[in-house]
Amino acid sequence: MKKYHIIFFLLLFIVTAQAQNQTDIIELNGYFNEIDFTVPNVTYTYVNEGDLYVSEVMHLPERTQSNTLDKILIFADSTLYSLYEYPIRRYAYDIYNVYGCEIQMIVIKGETCVDVKNIILSNSTNLGGVVFIGNIEPAWYEAYDVINHNTFTSWPCDMYYMDLDDVWIDNTHNNVFDDYTGSFNPEIFVGRIYTRFVGNESDELGTI
Repeated sequence: MKKYHIIFFLLLFIVTAQAQNQTDIIELNGYFNEIDFTVPNVTYTYVNEGDLYVSEVMHLPERTQSNTLDKILIFADSTLYSLYEYPIRRYAYDIYNVYGCEIQMIVIKGETCVDVKNIILSNSTNLGGVVFIGNIEPAWYEAYDVINHNTFTSWPCDMYYMDLDDVWIDNTHNNVFDDYTGSFNPEIFVGRIYTRFVGNESDELGTI
């Protein structure tokens, strides 16, 4: 009889634990599903002239003091954003829920690297970092190739976006930087969510 009592209490414990876990999962899912409606955000357009289009689609105010991040600026490629608005916004809300820092999200197309840098500089107060989602225009840097003499080699350089207080120079006026003045130290981090180089464009859209 004691054996049956033990089995009964074990089953009761397992069922109760599973029910509690299920409740926690439901509460967590509900929290994230409802966050779009409980956190204030704004939608307005900065620029829409010529080839450049810039629209701020989200601005979440700082919720808690953080020792690591005060503010994150997110740039989203307009093509990806139009197709996958919810998961991109969900990514921003997840950061907001974890860090409580201020979040700004900007949708952009037709940009140059100078356009992007100017937007970063205009929002640089308390800025901790920038995240690029999709094909946001990189800056390019070139230097003399010491191996292949009399030639220059160039590469995409996100240090241009991280370095907020130096002057970057294009001496040859070919839209590729080749010099800078200052300390060449990063003031913010820059991250990219961009998968086109691991497949074709349809693969990239499918990963969002």
